[in-house]
Amino acid sequence: GTGGAQYHVGQTGKPAQKGVVLPPAQEQAFFMCFSKERARLQYASEFRPGYRQLLDSYEKACRRFQLPMRGLAFLRILAGIFTKAPAYPAAENIIRRLQASYPAVLLTNADNRYLYASIRRHEFSFDFILSSEDMRCSKPDQRMFSKACALLRTPPEEVLMIGDSLTEDVQGALSSGLQALWINRKGRPGGEGVPQVDSLERAALFLEMRG
Repeated sequence: GTGGAQYHVGQTGKPAQKGVVLPPAQEQAFFMCFSKERARLQYASEFRPGYRQLLDSYEKACRRFQLPMRGLAFLRILAGIFTKAPAYPAAENIIRRLQASYPAVLLTNADNRYLYASIRRHEFSFDFILSSEDMRCSKPDQRMFSKACALLRTPPEEVLMIGDSLTEDVQGALSSGLQALWINRKGRPGGEGVPQVDSLERAALFLEMRG
């Protein structure tokens, strides 16, 4: 149970229990334990929804550092982060503008429990929605991209993946035979030879210029 405990997530993304103060070195070690376990679960052969990966990683870190576990409170934090995060400016209008010319599939690693609440909150509309939880696998798994093409009834080479993750979106799409456009908002290195833009608005302009 939660025992009435409250948690906060700092700028580093570290989950911490209010009222439990760790020395800086131990706090960093806790976060490293959490991150390593999450990475292991993310690429494990057995599929786990994202919230389950985070919860299991949190609980392992708590056990290692002998901290009380407040799983339900931790899940409430996740729900707040994933359902109440603001959308990028003008995202809804840009998606509708693109849908006037192209069918759109939302291809996401988000959990359904957070995904649909967020879509309703922002009033987004897509022709198809395909989540990792539906597919029991996550991007960049080729099964995600193949299913998206099947829903569109379009050959992979004629489908464009627009995403902001170089690994999950761009490289996943290219390895599955799709085209890709990288929204590289922070100007990160990499993605040589891949078209890049720095905003969703410029992605829309890119498509409109292509006709």
